[in-house]
Amino acid sequence: PTLSKIVKNILIISHGNLDAERGFSINEHIVTENRTLLSLSSINGLRSTWDAIKFYGVGSPHRISIKIDMIRAVQKSKSVYNQEQLSLKSLANREKEQSEKHEHTNGEMKKLIDRENQLLSKQKGLHDKQKKAQLLVDEGRQQLDNALKKADIIDAQAANALIGAGDEQVKLISDELFKITDELLKIQKTKSDPFGPIIALNFLNGPITISPLSDLKPSVSTYSK
Repeated sequence: PTLSKIVKNILIISHGNLDAERGFSINEHIVTENRTLLSLSSINGLRSTWDAIKFYGVGSPHRISIKIDMIRAVQKSKSVYNQEQLSLKSLANREKEQSEKHEHTNGEMKKLIDRENQLLSKQKGLHDKQKKAQLLVDEGRQQLDNALKKADIIDAQAANALIGAGDEQVKLISDELFKITDELLKIQKTKSDPFGPIIALNFLNGPITISPLSDLKPSVSTYSK
């Protein structure tokens, strides 16, 4: 008996795709050329109505008995639709707001990076000038030592003037470097860089390490008799 039931159950299984094809035909009848903009929920609703008429009314809408639950569902449908539209509109507004905020953040970050690159380039040029000024001071000291050994007052005064000019250049460059470093520190703080020394990432030329403040101040020496 059990085997007989199994065989009968197997025999009643459809071997074709008639139900699926019928479903496609119904969908094609619902979504016509002038209804191509229907949402998925609208298509599902129309399909549910179609199936309900077929099941409860044997394909005829007038055979379906109108009950209080159906009337209430119809009365509520408009409010449900409006609520759904409000939800979709709210979602679209949130996405738009997030997109605008993201674009604004990217714009501000780009400005920071551009300003950082400008400061890094300027800092590099000032370091080169600082080295040249320090060489000028060293040369003046050497000339001063030679003049003192020869007891040449004129050469000593000239060397002292050279040292003074070099020291003045070094001081001016150091002050400018301090200002640049301070601004770079603020930029790095904005970018939330947690490292001790100032590590500035130059997106055009690769990573560049800026010297700490203690390394920027040169030793300024003046000659005094």
